[in-house]
Amino acid sequence: DYSVYENSMIIDNCDYIIDAIYGIGLDRNIGSFESNIINKINKIENVISVDLPSGYYVDTRSKNISISAKHTITFDYPKLCHYLNPVNNLFISNIGLNNIKKNNILLIERRDVYDLLKTQKYKKDIHKYSRGRCLIFAGNDSYGGAAALSSISALKSGAGYVNLFINSLNDSLLSSIDANLPDVIVRKFQKYRFPIDCPVLVGPGNFKFSTFCKAYKHSLNPLNIPLSVIDSNSLECDISELPKLSILTPHEGEFRKIFNISKDKELSYHLLKYVQTLVCDKIIILKSFNTFIITNKYIYIIDNGPSLLSVAGTGDVLSGILVSLLSQGYGRLEASILGTYLHAEAANYYMNKISKDGMIASDLINCIPFAFNELRKND
Repeated sequence: DYSVYENSMIIDNCDYIIDAIYGIGLDRNIGSFESNIINKINKIENVISVDLPSGYYVDTRSKNISISAKHTITFDYPKLCHYLNPVNNLFISNIGLNNIKKNNILLIERRDVYDLLKTQKYKKDIHKYSRGRCLIFAGNDSYGGAAALSSISALKSGAGYVNLFINSLNDSLLSSIDANLPDVIVRKFQKYRFPIDCPVLVGPGNFKFSTFCKAYKHSLNPLNIPLSVIDSNSLECDISELPKLSILTPHEGEFRKIFNISKDKELSYHLLKYVQTLVCDKIIILKSFNTFIITNKYIYIIDNGPSLLSVAGTGDVLSGILVSLLSQGYGRLEASILGTYLHAEAANYYMNKISKDGMIASDLINCIPFAFNELRKND
């Protein structure tokens, strides 16, 4: 039996609703009749959307009213809009569509990350410097916590030696941070000038990149830093003025500021492609409910991060992980993919093993070693 929908129809007694109103997505606003249907459906918990939740645009973050689906089933391949919008429980069903044109947007899966991980030997001939040394320029008199978070996360993710430089004139503050970070070499930023020959993180805790550049202008050219991770909140310059081969970690607001994108312009396939033309030799890690790693050739999507990562300080943890992986010999793209996936996996470990509520950034750091173990399981 079937019925043609009318506004008087009662659907709230259904166990499940199969949403297939619009099929493969929209490129226009929806009408009032369909809006009424969607509002009624959204009062029901168990909704399964076919291909896309109705109301979603094809390749743009949707402004429409849309179905809030419990499950979404698509066919053979996911689509970009599944990641530009917060889709829960996406399932991919194989129906034999083999002639899909390949493009330069790639979804990172767990097996990809497993393949990136270096093997760990029980004994090998290394010491703290060869294991991985990195320099972190972070924090000031008001923001010492971010410096601590990025430094400890660098150690927890495998760096053997971490130098932390804090831009502070307050000796008692420095002594306090030093006492609370016994595993980190803590120094006052103004006192040290030497060539930089290892990976660098600049910016957590409002440490301005311009401050770093001015201090080193007589001893080195900051644009010649071997490898660097730059907190986007620290930027006061154009992206073209940053060191070559930099990794930037903006959230969406910072991303829009860096690339001069207005707030009313939704994230879309065309916008991401436009940004690709501007990144040159940089890597942009755009943090949202899904993460987009943007290079001049490919855009990589990482979708394993839970909403727990929205808590303050988790971005500083990610920055510390990235510079640590660079110091251990991972390439820029390898570190970006592995670091971002590991960061999300640590949050998943906390959520699955400890609690679905209450995580803070320092909890995330403590879960990094367990997340490594989970990623090394080849199953």
